[in-house]
Amino acid sequence: MFQPLLVDLGLSIADIGWMSGIVGSGAAIIGSLLAGGLIQPLGRQRALIIFGIVQAIAVLALTLPAMGLRDPVLLYTVSTGEVFARSLASTALFTVMMDKSRRETAGSDYTLQSSVFMVGHHVGIPALSGFIAAALGYTGVFLIGFVVCLVSVWLATQVISKPYSMPNPDH
Repeated sequence: MFQPLLVDLGLSIADIGWMSGIVGSGAAIIGSLLAGGLIQPLGRQRALIIFGIVQAIAVLALTLPAMGLRDPVLLYTVSTGEVFARSLASTALFTVMMDKSRRETAGSDYTLQSSVFMVGHHVGIPALSGFIAAALGYTGVFLIGFVVCLVSVWLATQVISKPYSMPNPDH
């Protein structure tokens, strides 16, 4: 919902494209590369928790423009920070998803997990956020997103801390 907010704030399509496309893509690449280097020394669970909390804070920061703050430096900082934080968290999540895949069916397991993520990220969230924005405004969407991030961090700690165990089909 950040791009529709930028439209409502009066930014041009060119400005939104530059912010989301060029600068945002650069931030995503840097975030993913940084996460890739930090996951091993931090450990998967700690990385997922830290990066998830960073993402929650970045989503919370989206409320600033939603409350009418239009300074271009703030808009770029908030936009870039959210994409950067999302890339950190996604990289850690995808690493854990690979860990949770069975060796014999790793490709299928990972594909199923990533498909669920992508459907939620590209279909479910955009559909729901439009309805939420209509009812509660952009600030409401971003506050709910903040809470969802925190709940997701907690849920991730519950899943990652459990040892992987699947029944052996040969027995």
